Parts: sequence; C-alpha cells; structure tokens
Amino acid sequence: MRVGDAAPDFNWVGADGQARRLRDVLEHAHALVVFAPSDEVLRDLERERETLGLMGVVPVAVIEARPRSAAVRARRTDTHFLLVPDPVRVVGTQFDMIDFNTNRLVPGWFAIDRRGNVRGMGMALEPPQGWARIAASALAIPAPDATVPVKTR
Repeated sequence: MRVGDAAPDFNWVGADGQARRLRDVLEHAHALVVFAPSDEVLRDLERERETLGLMGVVPVAVIEARPRSAAVRARRTDTHFLLVPDPVRVVGTQFDMIDFNTNRLVPGWFAIDRRGNVRGMGMALEPPQGWARIAASALAIPAPDATVPVKTR
C-alpha cells in the first residue's frame, strides 16, 4: 500500500455486536488508522481525540484481539474511539501490515481522506509532534494551532 492508493474498505464487528465499515466512517470524516498500537499509543490518541475530531479526523485503532478482548482493552486504556478487533489479521493483510516472519500485526499508521485515498503513512507510532499534526500534514488540512491569515485592505 502506498500514498495515493485507494484504502481497502474493511469491515468489522465491534464489541457491541454491531457491524461497521470504514466507508461508513469516511462518510463523516477523514480517518487516522493506527495498527498494533501499544496501550500508551491508545492513551495518546485518546488525549488527542477531541482535537482530531475538530479537524474532521476520526482515530481508528486496529488491534490483534477478539471483540470482547478489544472491549476490555478499551476500558483499561479509557479509549473512546473505534477499536477494530483483527484476531486473524484480515485488516492487517489488506494494508500489508503483517510481519511475515511472525505473522503478527506490525505498528504503523495510515491517514485516509474522505474519498478513501491514502494520503499519508508511517511506521512510527510515537510521533514527536503528536497525532493531530501528523494527520494535518498527511491530509493537507490546517493543524489545530495553525494561524489563519487575516485579509487586510
């Protein structure tokens, strides 16, 4: 998968038993899809969730767990955004995020615009400038602290 490619439209069943699709998320916002996040990365995304939302970006974390385990992890990390359980790594395979030696998800992220195109990607899950800045840069949208030029006469 490369920048400019169409993102796979994956689906999943959440801990609440409801089926969801990436395209449903993209009808309302851009998506920042994060693979194999640690608990600390989940907490970091949660801390920036409101800022991302104000930018029109929804965080989505893909974790190698069954739906019930994903729900437990969401409660443990106080995560209130979409956690995608991927116990057999179907979503990871679609995004080429599988380590072929271990057959496990590898950490990484994709910024996907509302049209479903990958606009940015990376393998680092601890961006020094934060998730909102990563999303803003990849999606070419204003960062949360960007100054807006004022029109003068």
